[in-house]
Amino acid sequence: MFRSLRTQLTLLFLVLTIVPLIIVGSLVSQQGSTVLQQESINLLDQLAQRTSISLRAFFDERENELLVLRDIYGFTSLQPSAQQDVLATLLSKQPAYYQLALINAAGQQTLELTRGQLISTGDSQNQASNPLFQRALQTGEVGFSQVYFDEGARDRLVQIAVPMQNLVAGTIDQVLMGALRFRNVEESVLRELNLAEGEEVFIVDNQGIIVAHQQPNLVLRQTVFDLPEAEGRNPGLAYEDAILATDALQLGDLNLITVAETSYAQATELAFDLTQLAAAVTVVTLLLAAVAVTFAVNRVVRPIVRLSRAAQAIQAGDFSQRIDLHRQDEVGQLAVGFNQMADAVEKRELNLHEQADELRIATARAREAARVKGEFLANVSHELRTPLNAIIGFSDMLLAGMSGPLNDKQTHKMERLKENGMRLLALINDLLDLTRIESGRLETIQKPFSPRMVAIRITAQMEGIAEQSNLRFSTMISPNVPETIIGDEKRVEQVIVNLLSNAFKFTKEGSVTLSLDANRAEHMLYLEVTDTGIGIPPHALNVIFEEFRQLDGSYSRAYKGSGLGLSITRNLVRMMGGRIGVKSTQGVGSIFTVMLPLNLQISAKQAVLETVTG
Repeated sequence: MFRSLRTQLTLLFLVLTIVPLIIVGSLVSQQGSTVLQQESINLLDQLAQRTSISLRAFFDERENELLVLRDIYGFTSLQPSAQQDVLATLLSKQPAYYQLALINAAGQQTLELTRGQLISTGDSQNQASNPLFQRALQTGEVGFSQVYFDEGARDRLVQIAVPMQNLVAGTIDQVLMGALRFRNVEESVLRELNLAEGEEVFIVDNQGIIVAHQQPNLVLRQTVFDLPEAEGRNPGLAYEDAILATDALQLGDLNLITVAETSYAQATELAFDLTQLAAAVTVVTLLLAAVAVTFAVNRVVRPIVRLSRAAQAIQAGDFSQRIDLHRQDEVGQLAVGFNQMADAVEKRELNLHEQADELRIATARAREAARVKGEFLANVSHELRTPLNAIIGFSDMLLAGMSGPLNDKQTHKMERLKENGMRLLALINDLLDLTRIESGRLETIQKPFSPRMVAIRITAQMEGIAEQSNLRFSTMISPNVPETIIGDEKRVEQVIVNLLSNAFKFTKEGSVTLSLDANRAEHMLYLEVTDTGIGIPPHALNVIFEEFRQLDGSYSRAYKGSGLGLSITRNLVRMMGGRIGVKSTQGVGSIFTVMLPLNLQISAKQAVLETVTG
């Protein structure tokens, strides 16, 4: 499936376009969502700060109102009736006050005005133990109390204490204490906020109790808002499914926390819309990219498909195929090159047909010449063997003294004559074997034989050659070698004799070793001939098994021979289904290794053949 060029190019282009688009779209969506969420948190934080500022301004206004009474109107120097009128006027004009009381230095209330009640004097509880009163009396600073709930007011109140200094004596003789209604905070601060849909702003005290809310029932029920981390300014607090922003306000003992809240869905609405928009843009871009990629891939692949089909037709023998593409790009140049190649292939095919006809004629002539050469060599070899055998026989008779005794000189001549006759006979036998092998008329005979006995027999034959050459000759037979195997005993013996003769010929001193081993797991018989002769150069290792090849090919070479022994040996090993190899180092010696199949059972056909030939 993925081997198609169209599929590969489509996948490649889609990966190169889709992956960056997805990455960019994800980054834009994520970054935009983060920015918009942070912007929502910042707006929420600004709302909490603005509310906290308005709340502080509310308390600052109340403080300034009472300070104006003290510093501008000279409140302490007024008669009690005038003080009462001033406080009554302030209580009626400013709804933020629920109660105003004037307390002397001993803690006794000299004047008390409560909204909706009559004025009372001197009969209220002593305020000497009130910390807020004592702090204002001693430090001369304005102070605020914590928020508390008053049953009579049915509201949460905050006390404010303003020291009233006697401007003449410079002493603090009285403290003006007022009770501020927190319901008025809701009316003057919270309802003035322009809140968006889903936003809420409320105020909690240091115990987490809601003291001001747009829903009064939450205040009346003393609802506790559990916000343990809302200390100081905290933008972006997560609370259940909402996001909060808090800002703390501290005025004396008064500790308040302004909380701005919005739902998580409201805070992330713009971010969600941006994500949807980014996803839509990404999908549309991907679709457009897919269409563009498909068009581009088809434009590239279609000419290549045509070229491929034309190439397959040419391969099938239709050399008339040509590609007609009117394009100036690389694909068009490829089509032009393809057509030129097709013309050249068609022309070359015609030439090849002509050359094939000539080659068939030449091959037939070569085969006929090889056949004639083989027959000639076989006939000549047979014709030469008869007089050679006669010459060798007469030489043996003369050396035996059957025609009279020979002197030393005549004996030497006759021995040389016999030796050269034997060399010539060996050469003729090699030529006969080579001719039979090349013509395929040499067959192997599979029958049981003992490789140990073959090695022992060859050892006995070669000991005389070893003694004449002053060489050490040894035979090592591994216990792994079976007593009897199936094979061509004559050809195995011929292989061993050829390798040993070659080793003795090229070894002047040292030793020659014949080794037999077997590996029944691999079903192989190993024959190894090791010598300490002159060795073989590395460049000659690949040519020593060729016909008529010797390391020294000159007429004056030191080692005589036809160069057929190793070639015949290799062919015999191959006929028996084996392999031959050589390792050699110049000046150190050579190791020839023959690996033959280890057959332990004879087939029924071979048994019948053995019976008939036996």
